Amino acid sequence: MDKQAVWVELPNDIYEPMQRLAQQRDSSVENVLISDEFSVADLTPEQLDSYSDEELWAIVWRPLATSVDLRLQELSDLADLGKLTDSQREEMARMVAEVDHYVLIRSKALVTLKKRGHDVESRLRQRVA
Repeated sequence: MDKQAVWVELPNDIYEPMQRLAQQRDSSVENVLISDEFSVADLTPEQLDSYSDEELWAIVWRPLATSVDLRLQELSDLADLGKLTDSQREEMARMVAEVDHYVLIRSKALVTLKKRGHDVESRLRQRVA
């Protein structure tokens, strides 16, 4: 597998939880960031109750995969033009379901953090600013 080195500056509110998780797993931050370990596809909302705060924040800050976002935009553009094939229509439905699940899991992570006493609203506003 070919690899490319990339230098990325991360805000402390992303880096620090990732660093702690990497230490817990005897791994590197790089491996934690690129792993599918935090994929939300197989998670159920009920599982999040047993996650640590750091793991929940990792879910909150994990963006939707760029490839999913880009492909969904392509399919949406084709749909707007009335040019979707049946297989593309099915692919789009699967991707929309994936995005819906991502939003559900992220929302449950935020609710769980709020119940644990975190000021999630302030933290989210700081991140946007």
